Amino acid sequence: PRDAYGGITVIVRETDDFEAALTASLDRWRRDGVRGVWLEVPAALVKYLPSILDRGFRLRGGDATHVLCCAWLPGGESPLPPGPTHQVGVGAVVTDRAGRLLLVQEAVGPAQGR
Repeated sequence: PRDAYGGITVIVRETDDFEAALTASLDRWRRDGVRGVWLEVPAALVKYLPSILDRGFRLRGGDATHVLCCAWLPGGESPLPPGPTHQVGVGAVVTDRAGRLLLVQEAVGPAQGR
């Protein structure tokens, strides 16, 4: 299923010829009208990152288990959201029409009681 951006998420798997498989997939996704592609690269397969980045993907984020890359296939400025840059330690953020924020602090975790 496609997301709100007309995109798909793909988990990268080991393959004999990754570059050819990625090129063929990108061609197919463009033909099928896929707009955004999120590639989840497991930590064990980071050897594929140079090929992924050479084909227009950008690093978005990740953790100890994977790296997330994304590409906007139509070209031009991507509307895909940027990766996270901060941890604010709240369980919810609510805004009203006046632009005021209500932050609900987490009950457990690193920001508890701060």
